[in-house]
Amino acid sequence: MVLTVVFSVWANDANADYKDGNTLYSDCTSTRIGAQGVCLGYVMAIIDVFDRLGVIDCVPRTATGNQVMDVAKKYLADHPEKRHFSAWSLVRDALRDAFPCK
Repeated sequence: MVLTVVFSVWANDANADYKDGNTLYSDCTSTRIGAQGVCLGYVMAIIDVFDRLGVIDCVPRTATGNQVMDVAKKYLADHPEKRHFSAWSLVRDALRDAFPCK
């Protein structure tokens, strides 16, 4: 999964991506534990990749996995007009909005 995330980070937003915001939102809001685990794992993998690449520098090290998953879920709920974009770009935008650099 991590390799898929790494390769999708390099893809253009207009290209077909592994996961779009609609799919991620469906996973994050599902009542199925497995789907929620996919959501959490995806968001955490994105944070790990972006942290390595220096794309998102201001997410506190003390933020929990559930906290950042909730941030992504809220962003997707608040921006249904953007859910057709790649999931990784929406997670990036959600984290940048929630944890802006000072």
